[in-house]
Amino acid sequence: MMKKAKKCLACVDELPVFEGYLVDVWGVLYDGQSKTHIADDLIRKMKIHGRIALVSNTSRSSEELALLLDDKGISGTFIDGIFTSGSLCKERITRHFAANPQHTFILVGTAGECHWLTTIFDRQVSSIETCDFVIAANIIYENDEEIERLVRKIIGRGLVVYSTNPDKLVNIGGRIHKAAGYFCQKVREAGGTVYEYGKPNTDIFNIALAGIGVKKANACMLGDSLETDILGGNSASLKTILVAGCGGLQYSEDELNEGLHDYILNLQG
Repeated sequence: MMKKAKKCLACVDELPVFEGYLVDVWGVLYDGQSKTHIADDLIRKMKIHGRIALVSNTSRSSEELALLLDDKGISGTFIDGIFTSGSLCKERITRHFAANPQHTFILVGTAGECHWLTTIFDRQVSSIETCDFVIAANIIYENDEEIERLVRKIIGRGLVVYSTNPDKLVNIGGRIHKAAGYFCQKVREAGGTVYEYGKPNTDIFNIALAGIGVKKANACMLGDSLETDILGGNSASLKTILVAGCGGLQYSEDELNEGLHDYILNLQG
């Protein structure tokens, strides 16, 4: 794909006009600890022009994310829809259990604040030797050697992995952590089967657009990740706006210039 000519936005007030805005949460509205300094102005500006859908790679369900944001001072009053990878994964696992009521799973990673995961803990087992499938969620604390051992066992038993969040790395309070997507990449590289929901897969963009009633030609994607927000937005035929410097991922000048985004709001110091 050819490099795009980019329009630089000096501030939130220069945000281009669209009927619909699909917006990442971490690194745009929230930095993992608190509301970002542009969150209120950004939501206000977008709402003047169109409808707003939050599209987030988080293991939380849409309802759980709404509660978190409200607690951080980001009201849902002006948000027209919230769509998360966690909710899509939850729906798929619910269907799995409906078809296979005796199945059990092991959890790689942590449940974190995902209360929907805790509701199925009665199906969780501790041994990879006896489970029927794997759920990868949130932060991965295993080191690479431990991950490799787990992957070998998953491949050996032919287990499928459901991922609640495609992100490979997450920035929480300035610290970078391995996430579920990192583990799932290792499984795929070894030839395993992963069911992954969220950006950059186009399904979540299409679901969000349908949810707020906006056509692709009249919508854009705002986010801090070239790998998920921008790549996914491009794959979904959306205009894209890279937001840099709000507590999310950090990029070099070359990366900012080489990315496939249409616009850039660069707040990096």
